Amino acid sequence: MNEEALKEEDWRYKYRSAFTYAPYNDLDKMGYKAPKRYSTQIGPRYCRYSYSATGIELMERTPPTAHTAAVESIFVVLAFLLFLMTLPFSLIFSLKFVGDFEQLVVLRLGRAQKIRGPGATVVLPCIDTFTKVDLRVNAFNVPPMQIITFDRGLVELGATVFSQVKDALAAVCAVQERNRSTRVLSVATLHRLVCKRRVNDVTSSLGRRQLCENLQVELGVLTTAWGVEITKIELSDVKVIKEGENMTLAAFNKVGIEIGTRFSNH
Repeated sequence: MNEEALKEEDWRYKYRSAFTYAPYNDLDKMGYKAPKRYSTQIGPRYCRYSYSATGIELMERTPPTAHTAAVESIFVVLAFLLFLMTLPFSLIFSLKFVGDFEQLVVLRLGRAQKIRGPGATVVLPCIDTFTKVDLRVNAFNVPPMQIITFDRGLVELGATVFSQVKDALAAVCAVQERNRSTRVLSVATLHRLVCKRRVNDVTSSLGRRQLCENLQVELGVLTTAWGVEITKIELSDVKVIKEGENMTLAAFNKVGIEIGTRFSNH
């Protein structure tokens, strides 16, 4: 019986097909475990299902274990003893003064501590790293750049972006090189928004106001996670290098050229 069973298994393995004969897109019968699907009524020429994007599962911040907490306490005690034994020289490195418009973010053994300032505060040597965050409004310029508009025109414009840190801890821990990242993001977002507009939309006062509002909203959505708020945006004077084309006339001309090419070929 065992030999017959083995022969039968060998026969099934030898002649089985890697393909299935299930209906097209019937993933359930094809042995495919699909993500969660939602039925749509788009049309017969499109897929019958739409797939939801898989969300990123963020790891919850777990409290330190008893062993880790004990080790951290030992390091804190040693650092505090080192600070006391080297007084008053240790005050040169450990005593920090925080201005009225500043906040001090302290990371002790990699863990964020309570925001400090304004006033005088002490950081422990060897185990504390600190960063001063300026809470005043900061302004930077987006240099003028040439952008091709939706109607195939060419304009040159820049902007001045005013920003302010609202969450000092997020500004330090959520992004690296916060100011540079905000500049790069501003350039990319301005370029993308202008590409979707016509030359008249960029040069008119109403269009410029709408462009500023959209730019401020989109930048604010992205920079809020960094603890930065976009308070104001000012566009520079627009220099029109090439006027936009009449899209309707251009479409008719393109159709005429194609028709003429077909007749000439025949």
